[in-house]
Amino acid sequence: MAAMQSLILITSRQAFITQIERLAAGASGSGAFRVSGRSTPGAGAARAVIDALHAGTANVVLLDLDSNETDGIRTLEEVSLHAPEARVLVATGNRDSELILRVMRAGAADVLGNPVEPESLAAALSRPVRRVAGPWRSRVGILHG
Repeated sequence: MAAMQSLILITSRQAFITQIERLAAGASGSGAFRVSGRSTPGAGAARAVIDALHAGTANVVLLDLDSNETDGIRTLEEVSLHAPEARVLVATGNRDSELILRVMRAGAADVLGNPVEPESLAAALSRPVRRVAGPWRSRVGILHG
């Protein structure tokens, strides 16, 4: 059995928190995870997330882009810049290809639909993390290379 993943959620929507906590309660096996913290998109969110990642209290970030798209992308960029080793999963109901490309360029490891499906989250958590050396901007090369 794989190690338990520890997620920090970035959202302002209680429904999202409730949904992910319910998924965590039913998770087992390679998709096993727990919610270790929450932050609201906006000023200070990135710092709180980076601190949790560096302290080891979380090893995965789950960003609800539907709660605040602009602040969410800014937070994603900050986390990717200051904690490039972080695995950031983005959940959004918006299927606009330009938005998806933008969040991948900003450092997202994966983009999930919103509401988050248990199978999609388990698959994203079980995939190996692809590390990229250097600042977050170097990740763009993966998409164009």
